[in-house]
Amino acid sequence: MTVADLDIDDLVERMDLEDEEDVREVVGFFLEAAAPRLVDLQSAIAAGDQANTRHHAHAAKGAAKSVGAGVLADHLIAIETALATSDWPEIESRGALLLSSLAQVEETLATWIPNFEPVK
Repeated sequence: MTVADLDIDDLVERMDLEDEEDVREVVGFFLEAAAPRLVDLQSAIAAGDQANTRHHAHAAKGAAKSVGAGVLADHLIAIETALATSDWPEIESRGALLLSSLAQVEETLATWIPNFEPVK
């Protein structure tokens, strides 16, 4: 299944995953780790903390790309790009979309894997 929120086909191929349980484990771990990092990123953005914004955006971007979370990765790339010119309106705008993008990844996974329980 390939949608903008989560490219499961690419994830399965790149990580040589064998079944739904493997996908559930990999993406579930990502979701569990990503939510607190995105909250930290939003806090850094709200504080105007360029160094921590860069740190959290870069780490979250790598994780999002590794599981095929395209829209989320795009927001994080845009934040990193905007940091280069200190474009805080763009950074704040993209930062406001992070958790909803993460929720879309959960919804996409739930559609693909029956009985998937998003991390609370």
